[in-house]
Formats: sequence, structure tokens, C-alpha cells
Amino acid sequence: MLQTFSDWLVTTELSHLFADNIWTVVMSQTIHIIGVAVVMVSVAMINLRILGVAGRSQSIQSIVFQFSPWIWWAMLVLLLTGILQTLAEPAREIMNMTFRIKLLLLVVVCGITYYYAKALREDPHFFDAQGTHRAIGVTLASFSIVFWVVIVVCSRLVAYIGAIFA
Repeated sequence: MLQTFSDWLVTTELSHLFADNIWTVVMSQTIHIIGVAVVMVSVAMINLRILGVAGRSQSIQSIVFQFSPWIWWAMLVLLLTGILQTLAEPAREIMNMTFRIKLLLLVVVCGITYYYAKALREDPHFFDAQGTHRAIGVTLASFSIVFWVVIVVCSRLVAYIGAIFA
């Protein structure tokens, strides 16, 4: 099914437009990388605060509410530029297991980020040292950092894994 979709997508005018115009690919990749930087810095600040490593002068709620909008807006930019890159090379993206792992982990980390905001809206001290759910926060923050690093690595490997196993 994915192969059929990929085969169809590569024949569309939109795919040809992006694949045949190198500047669209370069510009979308550049904007994508800037979006990744925004997300990574924001995620690092939130998770390091939950872990108690950074930003201790501010509450966890304050840090989460300060950086979450940056994450969600950057994720929208990443979605749009990612679609453009997929249109330019459908098979390289859609048929690549590394790309699929990346997408799965993105769903997980978006869920974690959403959970942070939801929990802190209900209880501003949810993850604080005196909070009742500190262990949950530390566990989620640790997994989140690891998953984001794996996502970035997978993003880079997409270009190479297909070539290795082709």
C-alpha cells in the first residue's frame, strides 16, 4: 500500500515541481533545519528544567508554558517543510524504515509535550520536587531527551539507510 502511494506520488505534478526545482528542496531543508533547532532548544529547556538541571529559578509550569508555543509552531513548520521534502523524493522517505521510526517517535514525543502542558494546567506543581508526580516527570523527561536525539539521528540516516539497503 505504501509502495503504491509512493509510486503514485512521484508521478504527480506537485512532486515534479519540487523534485525538478533544486531551490525548493534547498529552501525547505534550510527552513526545516531551523525548525529542528527551535524544537530541540525548547525541548531541552523543558526537559532539563523537569530534571532539575536548568532553569531552577523558574517554575516547571512557567518553562513549559514559555517554550511549548515555540515547539508547536516549529512543529507546524516542520510538518509543512517535511511534506515538501517528501513530495520531492517520495520513495526515499515513505519506503524508508528509519523515516517510519522517526514518525512514530514524533507521535510519542508530541504526546509527552502535550501531557506536560495538560498536567501543569491542572496542577501547577505537578512535576515539582514537592509534587506528587516527580518520578513521572523525570522518567518522561529522560525518555523525551533520548527520543528527540533518536529522531534527529533518524532524520539524518534517512538519506543513507535507503542507499545501504538498496
